[in-house]
Amino acid sequence: MTYEDYKHPVAKDDKNASHKEIYSHSSMLTNARLDDVFKGLMSAKTKAWINPSNLEGINVYFSMLYTLFDEIYPILEPNHNKEIMKSFEDYFRKYFEMIKNKQTSLKACYILLNYLNKIDRIIKGDLQKKQYFFKIGEKEVKGVEESIRIVSSGGGFFGGG
Repeated sequence: MTYEDYKHPVAKDDKNASHKEIYSHSSMLTNARLDDVFKGLMSAKTKAWINPSNLEGINVYFSMLYTLFDEIYPILEPNHNKEIMKSFEDYFRKYFEMIKNKQTSLKACYILLNYLNKIDRIIKGDLQKKQYFFKIGEKEVKGVEESIRIVSSGGGFFGGG
């Protein structure tokens, strides 16, 4: 694929794309990359919790979560970045203690998973505050024609959408 294949549709024929179009193109590529990371993260997290005593599975979960954090930390709240870094430090401390003592008990693995889950929740909470995952609200009805269309299609007070 070439750059032309990824160019924002509005900017494809315009050699002098505006900043808005450039930002849109950049965001599209970033979101595509992050979507791959989120898919991997969800899969790794699920597998780690299915078999919590499998340290290799926990390592994959950690790797995906750290990759996500490394990509998005600039847009997270500064106090949350500090909390995340502290949780990563706690995770590493416990992880290396387990390795050193050759102790991979189920309890110790759950402790690692809980550090990772805490980080995951903080990251996703910050992203949702920016409406990354869900946009919650009602679409503003514009004009009489749109109101009639919504009611006629079963929307509004009558249910449907």
